Amino acid sequence: MHGINPHQLITSKEHSGIKTAPRRSAPLPDEDYRQLRQHLNQPDVADQPFLRYVLRHKLSTITHNCDGMYEDLVTGASYVTYSVNGDPAQIGLMRHRPRSELECDVIPVCSNLGAALIGMRVGQRAPLLREDGTIASLRVLKVTSAA
Repeated sequence: MHGINPHQLITSKEHSGIKTAPRRSAPLPDEDYRQLRQHLNQPDVADQPFLRYVLRHKLSTITHNCDGMYEDLVTGASYVTYSVNGDPAQIGLMRHRPRSELECDVIPVCSNLGAALIGMRVGQRAPLLREDGTIASLRVLKVTSAA
């Protein structure tokens, strides 16, 4: 290991034999995309490094599209049935801005769970960064419109 420089950059010629999967891009309605950008700029998000990371990653991997309705896509106004680590299914209403603390089963988009879920499709799995630093497996089971 003495001859290895961890700071040396790999050139494209050296890297050409490695194949990587293309970055998936989920089309998200324009309003959801706009709201995600607003969440990222909220001062309290800066205090939550995992949330900030997930929001930045979402914004870098999604496209926004105003002309499509996607029945199986988690948006900021949908009911989502999901499972964490294969545990029993849970249902929540996604909201960009929860209306009150009294709303039951609301998943704020501006939370680790909400930021992970938004833009996912039925059957898709993704890592869920938890507050304690552990990573769980998140899976979307069903999506229905809240409208």
